[in-house]
Amino acid sequence: MMSFLKFHKNSDGLNIWAVVLAAIFLAAPIAMAQSDYSKSVRGSALGDGFAALANEPGGVFYNAAGIGFLKGYQATVSFSRISAFNMAGAENPYSGLLGGSYYREGWGTFGFNAYQMGSFYSNTLLNTTNNVTMTYARLLNPALAGGFNFKYVFESNYGKRQAMDFDLGVLYKASEAVGIGLAVENLFHNEMIPQYGNDNRFLDRIARLAVSYSTEDPEEPTSFVSAIGVKQQELQGARENYGLVSVGVEQWFRNDFPLSWALRGTYNMSKEYGENLRQFAVGLSLRFNNVMNFWRIDYCFQDYPFEGASTTTGNHLVSAVFGLGDAGAVPSLTRNKSAIPSEEQLSQEYAALEPANPLSQSRRIQHGEALRKDYAQSSSDNNEWNKMNLHGRVEDLSSSRLTRYMFILQPGFSGRISAWKVFIHDRRPKPTGLENMEKRAVKVLSGQGTVPGVIVWDGKNKDYFDCGGGRYYYSLVVWDADGRIWRSSWYDFPVR
Repeated sequence: MMSFLKFHKNSDGLNIWAVVLAAIFLAAPIAMAQSDYSKSVRGSALGDGFAALANEPGGVFYNAAGIGFLKGYQATVSFSRISAFNMAGAENPYSGLLGGSYYREGWGTFGFNAYQMGSFYSNTLLNTTNNVTMTYARLLNPALAGGFNFKYVFESNYGKRQAMDFDLGVLYKASEAVGIGLAVENLFHNEMIPQYGNDNRFLDRIARLAVSYSTEDPEEPTSFVSAIGVKQQELQGARENYGLVSVGVEQWFRNDFPLSWALRGTYNMSKEYGENLRQFAVGLSLRFNNVMNFWRIDYCFQDYPFEGASTTTGNHLVSAVFGLGDAGAVPSLTRNKSAIPSEEQLSQEYAALEPANPLSQSRRIQHGEALRKDYAQSSSDNNEWNKMNLHGRVEDLSSSRLTRYMFILQPGFSGRISAWKVFIHDRRPKPTGLENMEKRAVKVLSGQGTVPGVIVWDGKNKDYFDCGGGRYYYSLVVWDADGRIWRSSWYDFPVR
């Protein structure tokens, strides 16, 4: 249980009975708090099925592997006003969370969460319970992530008990639409020590198998989540196993606009220390989109899960989430299309581009022959091109469903450009000619006219298969109006 009563020797029978009755009433509603009270407001509104997504810092409490698919930074803060129904006195229970995740290339993703549940009432009978969780997750391959939590749970009043435990999780993206998560919470089912009075408390061991399905509509996607599992609870030496079932849905609207919103809901069925648990939750989000960051405000209402309360009795949860440098944090698993042109849009723009002084048809033929001539010569002589400076960088705009890398290029060339190519290699290139550069490239992006400031690559190779993760290299080659070739140095960038 999350709350424990402080017993005093007192000759006043009325006070003793008040304490006993408070213990009975507090046992049921507070027992489940260690599993799910505002650790993720979005997750609370999706139930245990969130273990198949878990793509935010608070999601590690559902599946530690979820943040393995994230890059960049995320931070979240949440607060919950928990229902005081059936609690003695003037209890004013609350819970709060401060968390974040950080991705480091080549290392993986690190997460940290600090959670507290207690009461604002000065004479509270509830123990203030704290949970400090450190997470490590990483991609095992482009479709599979693994992760674990190390958690330290301790009480900051009354018994001052403490315990340590671990969570394990894996998340597999079977396709762009389907995710499968498997997670075990409190693997060792450890006991809070030292023992406080006659009350033994154990961290609940929970195993979840969750599946998600997301529609492919990038503007208004729908995600369905469901989970089955089992949890093991122990109270006063009696150990019980209970099944759990959860279903949920999330619908996003106008996801390609600067301001988007979502509605979600869930229904959960299980038991808590022998008492039937039936709980629904509903939630909504407002999301402020930018090219490389976002702000999201989440709200959730959880009804009181046991018999005896009206449907308006429950918990109110609210959180704020900030993401930087990771479009994969978008709940809809899409990107802001209004800010970043699609490849189709870019290709249409490139086809319409012409040199400042268009060549005549005969000159075009001569120019094409010159290109082929210089191109063939360069394959045998590595010095057939001129050196060109390049100011550029590559931004990872990928999500769990869409792979997008944005090349932002500014060639250091002042003349007119007739054609250009970006060569992408998966190995460190060696000095070679253009013919070998193209032959060995996993992908070549090309166009006519001026080099666009933004070029988007979908992460696929020449055969339209997804490229594997690792370090990749790119070089920009341009042809001027006289058929001369200019090439930049090689630059590297990571691919997940």
